[in-house]
Amino acid sequence: MLVLLTVSHLVFSLYISFQNVGGHPLRMRMTPYGLVVIDSVNGVVKLLENGVVISQIDDLQFPVWADVCCGGIYISELKKSRVLLWKAGKIEKWVRVPRPEMLLAKDERIYVSSDNDVYIFDKNLNLLKKLSFPAKSVYFSVDNNRIIHLEYWGDHPDITIASLKGSYRESIDLGLSKPFQYANVDGKTFVLDFLGKLATMVGGEKRILRVGRFSYGMTFNRKNVYVSSLVESFLREINVKTLRQRFIRIPSPAGAIESCCGYLVACGVFKNEVYILKDGLIKTIKGCDYPLMTVSDPPFVYVLCSDSGKVLKIDFSR
Repeated sequence: MLVLLTVSHLVFSLYISFQNVGGHPLRMRMTPYGLVVIDSVNGVVKLLENGVVISQIDDLQFPVWADVCCGGIYISELKKSRVLLWKAGKIEKWVRVPRPEMLLAKDERIYVSSDNDVYIFDKNLNLLKKLSFPAKSVYFSVDNNRIIHLEYWGDHPDITIASLKGSYRESIDLGLSKPFQYANVDGKTFVLDFLGKLATMVGGEKRILRVGRFSYGMTFNRKNVYVSSLVESFLREINVKTLRQRFIRIPSPAGAIESCCGYLVACGVFKNEVYILKDGLIKTIKGCDYPLMTVSDPPFVYVLCSDSGKVLKIDFSR
């Protein structure tokens, strides 16, 4: 069922809709095949195309991450310590992985984090390689034939970079405590720390910026990086070249944030509101209970409304 609303106010000309997915989903991912929604508590993974559920996998034991590749849906199932491939209406194959967490499909490879390790499988779930890292972590990124492992539960180092094709490996200390987000913007690396730091690297130069404690969201465009905090009622806009900060006031602290088409979308998770920002103006969208996560597929941004079992779709094409 769709609930349609057109919002127009000065620079705002938006078309929004709510897509009912049911349950209490905790995570979603945009894929070339549609939007994957993961309901961990109820053990359900759904694939949506244009708001319609085209695939649904039930009776899973706490699925935590999922992605789509090569005609199948890959799922990390935490309570069964396995990664499975769902294809043609059934579980085609599964492999054991201790405490599988973050799962990413890229270039017909399936990457799965598990404590100190990242497992790498081919599209048929044959193990190609297992890389071990200094600390336990859910979080990693695959960038330019490298795995960047964010050492969330370790004291030192903060990140470890490992080549996927050669023997290169480097561990780097950045002065962080809980690194959990990584981005490469215009040749400059940004690593966000949950406890209020943003590390930057370009070449051999490193800098630490102070951002709000309990930093949660990070998004970017070609000019700026944006960071949210769970205890500050503003976003920080950081110029990629100069690293100067500017503050953008919002009605309440934000969790997940997204940049798309010249707009910013911020999840006011404590007020059950979604904020759309542009040129100093703010539009508040209600009806999204516990807005937990955002993903973009320009000109669209999707917001996961966990408590209401919905996905809010914002169309910036108008």
